[in-house]
Amino acid sequence: MHEVKAERQLYNQSVTNARAEIAEQPVPVNPAPGMSMDLQNVHYTFDYSQAVSIPHHVCQVGPLYFATPRKVQVFGVAMEGIRKQFNFLIDEDSTPWENGTKVKGAIGVISMLHYCFENFGLGEKECHLHCDNASGENKNKFMLAYLMWRILSGKHSKINLHMQVPYHGKSLVDAEFAYIKKLYRRAEVDSLEQLASVVRKSARSNEVIVWWGWQRMARLEDIYFRVLRFFQGHQEIQTPCLPGR
Repeated sequence: MHEVKAERQLYNQSVTNARAEIAEQPVPVNPAPGMSMDLQNVHYTFDYSQAVSIPHHVCQVGPLYFATPRKVQVFGVAMEGIRKQFNFLIDEDSTPWENGTKVKGAIGVISMLHYCFENFGLGEKECHLHCDNASGENKNKFMLAYLMWRILSGKHSKINLHMQVPYHGKSLVDAEFAYIKKLYRRAEVDSLEQLASVVRKSARSNEVIVWWGWQRMARLEDIYFRVLRFFQGHQEIQTPCLPGR
């Protein structure tokens, strides 16, 4: 329990620092190039929500006549400093592999996180990432290789990756998911476009992206980096800060 309490305090402090830093500086209107702003406490939290089904009707008394409803995965990236969350909707026919499989893997997480950095990033020098402890999604060599690539390419000077304690990983990204689910239960949804509208209307902080563009970066760690072994027992990983940055 001491470890859980320490991780929760770290998370809360990271959110507080991010909001205090943003309050003192103007937020760029357009995506800012990496390390163009003197920001060192920008905070991101990312996670998957439970999949939602289409179609969905408020007054349905039981399962619909579809043998298997159409599943849509929801992945959220919260930027607590600017009080925004970007929710990616991934339809069954838009997953990295056929039949809606392997969306919750390293390729999926890295692709959507990269999109957020490139299109909604604040041009920060340093950032903190919070995610759950799932090795298939976040705690793997592919994620470490991607974060190191960002350092070497000059997009960040330092990145702190924090994995929350298993079964104690509730965060602000889950709060935004709760707003979506609350409205979804009371909405008529027959298409992906209607589901996107539900996400937009669920909260002022919720933005929506209908996603399909996957990044094939699975061999990055073999090309540029030596694989770091025996890191699965660590809760925090910090990328090294290169000299002169």
